[in-house]
Amino acid sequence: MKKLQGKRLLVLAGVNPIAEDVVKFARQLGVYTIVTGNLDVNLCPAKRYSDQNENVSTADLDELEKLIKREKVDGVFTGSSEYSIERVISLCERLDLPFYCNREQWNICSNKDSFKNLCRKYNVPVVEEYDMSDFNENDSSYFPVIVKPVDGSGGGGISIANNYDELKTAYNRALNYSTKKLVIIEKYITADEIGVSYAIQNGNVVLTAMHDRYLKESEGQFMKLPLAYIYPSKHLEKYQKYQNEKVIEMFKSINLQNGTLFLQGFALENSFPFYEMGLRFNGAKQYNILKEENNFSTMDMMINYALTGETGEKDITQLANPNFKSVYCTLSILGKLGKIKKVIGVDELNNMKEVLNVSQWYYGGEEITDKYIGTQRQILCRVTLKTPTHELMAEAVEKVYEKFDVISDNDESMIIGKFDYKKILKSEEQ
Repeated sequence: MKKLQGKRLLVLAGVNPIAEDVVKFARQLGVYTIVTGNLDVNLCPAKRYSDQNENVSTADLDELEKLIKREKVDGVFTGSSEYSIERVISLCERLDLPFYCNREQWNICSNKDSFKNLCRKYNVPVVEEYDMSDFNENDSSYFPVIVKPVDGSGGGGISIANNYDELKTAYNRALNYSTKKLVIIEKYITADEIGVSYAIQNGNVVLTAMHDRYLKESEGQFMKLPLAYIYPSKHLEKYQKYQNEKVIEMFKSINLQNGTLFLQGFALENSFPFYEMGLRFNGAKQYNILKEENNFSTMDMMINYALTGETGEKDITQLANPNFKSVYCTLSILGKLGKIKKVIGVDELNNMKEVLNVSQWYYGGEEITDKYIGTQRQILCRVTLKTPTHELMAEAVEKVYEKFDVISDNDESMIIGKFDYKKILKSEEQ
């Protein structure tokens, strides 16, 4: 990718850690990076690593356009924030810059209703939905249910309701989080959770990874948060047999040409009903795993596309293989309410031979408040590990918890819900 040398990339960034990786990967490719947003460097991880920082708000399209012209920017990109992605789409439309999807494709995939309607059209199973009018205080047959804003992400506004009173509260909460003032009520399913990822290159939709999602028990009515993603999924063979081709056909139907996407769902007997997707990176940073396992990176592809309108020279149809030879685990270390005094052990984690990536979400001085509970902002740090076997992975996970901690201003550990990998192994052996 020598043709990227000297290119200038504007990165719209906030607290999102994926934007930090955009900057790091771009600089490794010889790209000059400019990060903007109205947060200072202490609250914006991407600004710690950029060549140049600006303070133009990501909401101010006119000023962003002036910045792009003044700095002779070749491309605009961001992390996984859906709000920032919509800003980038608008800028690229204004200035005729390349972006990996158009607005129509983005709207279909980022709206839960539109996405589910697309699934139904191509016989891809989705989680059953209800209307508010289906419920009354004398009928408990539908409960429990999960209530979500139709256009939300990152867990914001999502609640579990076990009765009619809880449903009314959950509905109003979701409504407050929804820009479009629309809410989805879904059947609450208790089954193995899975996530699948695809990359798109020159119209080819390719399955790149599938993981099993292990979740912490929810706090009250809040959404369960991920503790660990384990690759490859134990359900991968069945998914490839029963559903993969339908999903590929579905995304080809909306003429996706380049990019990356993920879907979340459940593993039932011979079907995998989905409840959500994102036409973007997810927080698990799977591009690091793909680079290690399959010798290509979706992050490199996306940066290349933002700057040139092409994904690069590597043909992912020849390289992608979700049947990983090694075991990978992305561990989410969750935090409780409180103000963060200091983060310890990051250097020790980076020195572990099993560690592929450490994604630090907090650095000290920030606070986890009530509004973060049940959302991705409860994640203190994500650590991706690689081992030859599950048994060695269980040992590596224990070492992570021994080395890493986040201390509150009360001098207490803020870590909650530690993932017990050995317990998972024992349950699957039975």
